[in-house]
Amino acid sequence: MLKKICAALILLLGGLNQVHANTTSVSLLHPFKGPLGDAFNALIEQYNTNAPAPIMLYSFDEAKRTYEDIHAAIQNNFDGNTPPCIVFDYEMGTADDQNNTHLIGAEEFIEEVNKLSPMDALKLDVERITPTLRRFYSDAKGRLAAIPFNSNTVVVYVNTAFFKDKHFPKTWDEFEKVAKNLKQKYPDKKIIAFGWLHGHLFDQWAAINGTAIASENNGLSGQNPKLTLTNPQWTDWLVFIKNLYDQGIIGLDQGNDAEKNFNEGKTIFLAQGTGRVPFIKLDPKHVRVGLFPKFSASKFKRYTSISGGGAFWIYRDTLDAYHTASSVEKDKLLLKLRSMRDFLVFLMSDNVQNQWEADTGYLSVLAKTPQKISYKNNLFKETATIGRTSRENFSVSDVSSGIKMPHYQDIRKIQLETLIAFLKDDKAYFDAHQKYLIQKKFEGNIHNKAEAALEVIQNKGNELLDAKKCTC
Repeated sequence: MLKKICAALILLLGGLNQVHANTTSVSLLHPFKGPLGDAFNALIEQYNTNAPAPIMLYSFDEAKRTYEDIHAAIQNNFDGNTPPCIVFDYEMGTADDQNNTHLIGAEEFIEEVNKLSPMDALKLDVERITPTLRRFYSDAKGRLAAIPFNSNTVVVYVNTAFFKDKHFPKTWDEFEKVAKNLKQKYPDKKIIAFGWLHGHLFDQWAAINGTAIASENNGLSGQNPKLTLTNPQWTDWLVFIKNLYDQGIIGLDQGNDAEKNFNEGKTIFLAQGTGRVPFIKLDPKHVRVGLFPKFSASKFKRYTSISGGGAFWIYRDTLDAYHTASSVEKDKLLLKLRSMRDFLVFLMSDNVQNQWEADTGYLSVLAKTPQKISYKNNLFKETATIGRTSRENFSVSDVSSGIKMPHYQDIRKIQLETLIAFLKDDKAYFDAHQKYLIQKKFEGNIHNKAEAALEVIQNKGNELLDAKKCTC
């Protein structure tokens, strides 16, 4: 209770005080709310007990303190206002952030601060980070651009009041058989919903089946990736989804609505990120966790992508200000720089990563398996165990290491709107997107329509990529 009160006090202070560059406090902006916000603000409180300069929450419109709006603010450089010293951005914004000249790479920043204050130099041991995350958040030179803080993979929750079989479906063919039986028994229910239709039915499915979404290893091994959705497996997958949807098996609610329906027993299965386990409100005794199924045609091992989480990025303003400041101001700014550095290293510590996983379900970003984490309950523990099994069972050289493209949050919107139009057989949508249908037409059988939907996503998405090439 005390932690929650302190965390709320920090939030209040952060909301009332805009932190400017000439003070000795460090401004930080993050999107975490609810149980996640309580957990993260408790970490700030813990750090501030011995900080060279306290961490204060950056003044930001609370209604807009979301992943999407924070990313937009970063891209717009906070509309010319003083930016925060440190800001959290979700993984979809990584390529954009690496292209942002207002930000400084994490490794470079820490090295620069250590030069200014060698007596208390702190080393950032990047080798401790899980290889896929280290690779994802590194720049073209292999240097860490941001501090990965959490990793969130997709698992599948099931309400055991309706599905009591101990055998969890391992493939989508198996799931379809289970779903048909459940639909006959519970015709008023949707059998499965997805936390994020685009992220789970595109990114997660592609990664788990070793199928590329884009060229250049999904953007990880080049600077100008292009969407590549011509693999026949993509068409087969969309046809499969459509068949499930037509049978009333798939629900289109996502995000909070998908969780609400699952908690109220309106949906039997829920595919969702591990970091959303605090929002599963059913009695943990009546919830099981399984791996996201494979597509039966796949011969690959079980894979998963980086489908959630994010990293902390550093604005270069404070370091730049130090180099031009008076001697008096330099002392204040050095305290601030040291605290920025110390906080970033603090976030990478075993204790913090273990505590964050225990409190939130987000997986530790460290490569070494955590020791003796005290989870809130067995559901948290089972979620983390399944999530880690999924996340760590792949090679860093394949297409399952994440998706790193400019404009990726906008590409996901294209995926979502086109997928829904395809499922609803919305011809008007495809008529309005006729310019993107070069080889295909939205007509004929379901197979042809699936190919047309994929062509719209590919061509409209690549139009965005052509407009903003990445130099990261």
